[in-house]
Amino acid sequence: MRDAIERRRRIVTTNLVIVETHALIMRRIHRASALAFLREVTRAPHVVVSSTPEYEASAQREWLERYEDQDFSLTDAVSFSVMADRGIREASLLITTSLLPDLRSCRP
Repeated sequence: MRDAIERRRRIVTTNLVIVETHALIMRRIHRASALAFLREVTRAPHVVVSSTPEYEASAQREWLERYEDQDFSLTDAVSFSVMADRGIREASLLITTSLLPDLRSCRP
């Protein structure tokens, strides 16, 4: 993932992943760091953020109900739907500290 970011390869994510990441950074680090993450991700020209309302109903049917024995969140299911729709076959877990040099330095 770090290589993709450094090479400015296109990274596709969803608004739900951004929301969850913001909340995680705010809880684990600080709200200033969470805000810095939002600013950076929305400015990064190589990051594509898909809005997900059109995927949410189909994600429930196609992923959550179909694989009800799995512990997928709605965010996971929507991400799977976006990947299927865009023909994306490879996923990476974005460790937020890979996107910003050091989120901890954003504390007030």
